[in-house]
Amino acid sequence: MSGKKRILMLTTQLGYGGAETSFIRLANYLAPSMEVTVALFTSNYGAGAYAQGHEKLDAQVVLLDAPQAVGRLARWWRRVWRLRQLKAQHDVCISFLSGPNLVNVLAGHNARSIVSLRGSRHYDPVAPKFQRMCFRYLLDPLIYRLAARIVPVSEGLRYEIGGGPTVQEKITAIAPFIDRPALEAKLRQAAPEPYAVLKGQPVIVAVGRLSVEKGLHHLIRVFGDVTTQVPGAKLLLVGDGPSPKTRMRW
Repeated sequence: MSGKKRILMLTTQLGYGGAETSFIRLANYLAPSMEVTVALFTSNYGAGAYAQGHEKLDAQVVLLDAPQAVGRLARWWRRVWRLRQLKAQHDVCISFLSGPNLVNVLAGHNARSIVSLRGSRHYDPVAPKFQRMCFRYLLDPLIYRLAARIVPVSEGLRYEIGGGPTVQEKITAIAPFIDRPALEAKLRQAAPEPYAVLKGQPVIVAVGRLSVEKGLHHLIRVFGDVTTQVPGAKLLLVGDGPSPKTRMRW
């Protein structure tokens, strides 16, 4: 048998959002020195190309259920049951996002449960109010109590988690990072032709998934004031996302 640690990683699906990209990169980072298995709720949720992603994953993938399965409670129970079996075969399970975090801790073996928090519960503009309240006051405290380690992506999220000393001592905040050498190498390359017109002009660049929770509509509104103070300023939004024309309401 291999002496490598066996790591199980859990998320909803592999798309091209920030959480999904970070998930894949972490799996690929761990894969050379550990045996990594990726568990997904489903391969996609009928969102077409959004579920395909743009990062290559170098790990075995296991699906916990199927998108055509019926009965929400039955699907959640199936996920918990199947993950419990997988966790028994691995040294630790790292989960990303609220739903997978809940399944991770409910599947038992909680000394092996690491949950990653990717966004604010208090200021989520997309989730229905009832869902936000359920997680904030019922499910999130359960997750924090049962998890072995809690990894938010900022100190602000650590503060939002709260929970007193017992929860706080489990928390290690790890902020997203920039691969500086790769970014500098990109900057030395010639800009693609469509962007050549921006050379030498003041430009604000926002990079991210085009969806309402990213708050780009606020940036666009504020940019109107910027142009009065910096004539000729340009705003460049770089990204893609789920139906921005119908969902962002700019």
